[in-house]
Amino acid sequence: YGPRIYDGYNSFQDRSVNSVKDGKSQGTAYHYYRYTTGYGDDGSLAAAGNLSDADRARTTGTISAPQARQLAFATTWTGIEPSSTASSTGSGDSLFALTASTGAVATASNTTNTLIVDSMNGFATQAGVAQYFSPDKSRGSIYFKDGTASNGSFYIQGQTNAANTLVLNKWTGVKAGVDAYADLKAKNFDLQDKYGGTQKLRFQTSQSSSSNYKAKSVQFDRADYGALINLANKARKVKEYSYYNFTNANSGNGDTNSSISGLNKITKPAGVADPISLSDVTRGYVATTQSDAAGNEAILTGLSTDNTTQAFGLVVAPGGFAQNNVAYRGIYNYLIAEY
Repeated sequence: YGPRIYDGYNSFQDRSVNSVKDGKSQGTAYHYYRYTTGYGDDGSLAAAGNLSDADRARTTGTISAPQARQLAFATTWTGIEPSSTASSTGSGDSLFALTASTGAVATASNTTNTLIVDSMNGFATQAGVAQYFSPDKSRGSIYFKDGTASNGSFYIQGQTNAANTLVLNKWTGVKAGVDAYADLKAKNFDLQDKYGGTQKLRFQTSQSSSSNYKAKSVQFDRADYGALINLANKARKVKEYSYYNFTNANSGNGDTNSSISGLNKITKPAGVADPISLSDVTRGYVATTQSDAAGNEAILTGLSTDNTTQAFGLVVAPGGFAQNNVAYRGIYNYLIAEY
C-alpha cells in the first residue's frame, strides 16, 4: 500500500517521535488492524466481542490477516482529504434507517463512521437494521482538492418541475451544465483547480499536525480522468446492489418526502454495467446489513434532508468488503471511493 503514516498508542503522533523515517513503508496500516497497539471505546471493541472494557487489549487473531489487508486498503482509498477530524474516519453521514411498517426513511443511523464493514463482528445501530464494524483510523490519503465549484442542479426526470423535484447541487471538479442523466465523461471535468493551476491527484502519507510528512501529486489530463471514470464504472459492474429511485428531492416518493412507499426496488446484478451519472444522487442504495428481517433495510442516500438545501452528493454503491458512508460533492473523490 505504499508509505504509511505512523500511529502512536491510540492517537496520531509525529513520525519523528517514534524514530520512523519519512517515506519508508513501515506496514503500520496492516499491523495496526492485525495486532492493534491500542484502541478506544469504538468499533474496534465490537470486533473483539467486548463493549464493556475499553482498556482490554484486543486478542491476536480476532482480525485475520486478509481482513487487516482489506482494512489497510479501504482506509486509504476513501477520496477524503486528510485532516484531524478525518484521522478517525469519522465523517460518514449518508446511512439512514428505514421504518418497515411505514416505508419512512428515518434519521441518519450512522453519522460518525466513514466505512462500514458488515462482514465483521459488529454492533447494531438501531432496531437491528445495520450492524457494522468501523475502522477507527485512516492510514494515508489519496484525494483531490481545490476544485472549481459549479451549479449542477436539475429536475428529477419524468416528474413535474416543482420545488420538491428540484435537486439542488453544487458539484466540485466538474463543469457547469453537465447533463445529469448522461453518462459521466472525461470532458465533463475541469482541468484546472480554483486557483488556475492544473488539477492534481494527491498522495499524502501523514495526517500529522506538524510539517513532518511526505506528499506527492500527479497532474491530471483528460486521459487520466477517463481512466478514473473507467475504473469506477468497472468497480460498479462487478457488484450486485439494489436501490430506489427517489421521485422527491427530499428522499421520497412523489409529494411525500422521506418515504419509499410505492417506489420499486431495482436490483442490478453482478456483471451488468451501470455507468455513473450525476443523477445517481437521487438513488437510495440498500445497504448491506446482517439483518434478515423483512423490511429492515438501511438506505445510503446523498440527498439532503429537505429540498431547500444543497444535496450532500454522490454515495458509493454498496458491495465489496467495506461500505462507504460518505456523500461526495467532489466528483473526482467520489470516483476514487467507488473504485
